[in-house]
Amino acid sequence: MKLRDEEGKLYYSLSEHVLPSLDPTVKDYVKSVSRAQFMLVLHTELGEADVLANLIDSDGNPEILGTVAGADTLLVICKDAVVAEKLESEFH
Repeated sequence: MKLRDEEGKLYYSLSEHVLPSLDPTVKDYVKSVSRAQFMLVLHTELGEADVLANLIDSDGNPEILGTVAGADTLLVICKDAVVAEKLESEFH
């Protein structure tokens, strides 16, 4: 399998890259999710986006670079599109 390292250089791996999963509590807050390449937009109930951001940030997942929360919308910035796609599938 061809992968990219943290510097963007290509390398080959014999095994599939395993990505960490989200804490199951996180999924309870999400009403809907949309993906744009390496970013996810999560919709929550009013006032819950910042709680969700804190849960995701405190999880310490190295594949998630950061979050930006509004009142009911959360932007999750992932390391790459592969990570974003996997996390998106966890919410469905």
